[in-house]
Amino acid sequence: MFEGLDLNFSGRVRRPPTDPVNAVLSYTYILLTEHCACALQTTRFDIYLGFMHKPNRNAPALALDFVEQFRQPIADRFVMLLFNKKILQAADFNPGPMHSVLLTESAKRTLITQWEQFLETPQRLLENQPHLSPRDLLYRQAEAFEAAIRDKKSYTHYRLCL
Repeated sequence: MFEGLDLNFSGRVRRPPTDPVNAVLSYTYILLTEHCACALQTTRFDIYLGFMHKPNRNAPALALDFVEQFRQPIADRFVMLLFNKKILQAADFNPGPMHSVLLTESAKRTLITQWEQFLETPQRLLENQPHLSPRDLLYRQAEAFEAAIRDKKSYTHYRLCL
């Protein structure tokens, strides 16, 4: 997918990200997790008590659980858009410690601006439903998650419609 873009991407590498794609994926996952935490905070859940992630007062375990369903349909799609439309390019990154790659300050500003626009743009995210912004989807799923727990019913995680 990123072939021919001079980004040295060969797969997911974290801690530290060693190429531009992984640097943007890591940064975007952090942003997505914060948005998931905000959506969950509108419910009655304690975001520090999770199901899959170990409870930890330094990390929002429930938000880390909740974000898993949105990595590919929101974050990964966004990152592909940034690189395939050449909004971010290899020149937007600098080498960092331990062979890492870091976004320049200018690239961070561009990413944040594009992220906010992406989150507000209505998209076909649910089958047989009107277009919905990714931000609205997060809140809708948080409400559905709360209702499923409250009503002791199963929760259906989000799947991108085709």
